[in-house]
Amino acid sequence: MRRFLGVATLLVFISMMTVGCSKFERRGVIQNVTRVFMTSPNEYAFMVKNLETGDMELRQIFHQYRFREKKLIPDVQPDQLMWVEYAESRTSDDMSDLSKPSFLRIHIHSESDIGGGGWKERVGKHYEDRTTVVVK
Repeated sequence: MRRFLGVATLLVFISMMTVGCSKFERRGVIQNVTRVFMTSPNEYAFMVKNLETGDMELRQIFHQYRFREKKLIPDVQPDQLMWVEYAESRTSDDMSDLSKPSFLRIHIHSESDIGGGGWKERVGKHYEDRTTVVVK
């Protein structure tokens, strides 16, 4: 019984140590973007087209506030679809390590591709729509 308690205590201690030093990574590319929505100031959602079926789906990258670099890059040719690349890597012990990549790069045709995402803002006791064209 003592041996069992000793092993159980050791396993609990090891699991607590690994949880305290967890590593978090996410990176990816979203292809075939047809529309870019600014859902709130400096946060974006993307309409993505399935080229085989023609279906559209709304994609969103959560916790965009964590990205240190956010860029809108107007480098896509008019006959091509837009795309997005993102990367984030950090550990729970050091959330501000500047050597780790953390970026969101949205490759667009021009600034007119960015549309208002239809967020609402609280004004007094009610909400008002804030859907506007971002850049004219």
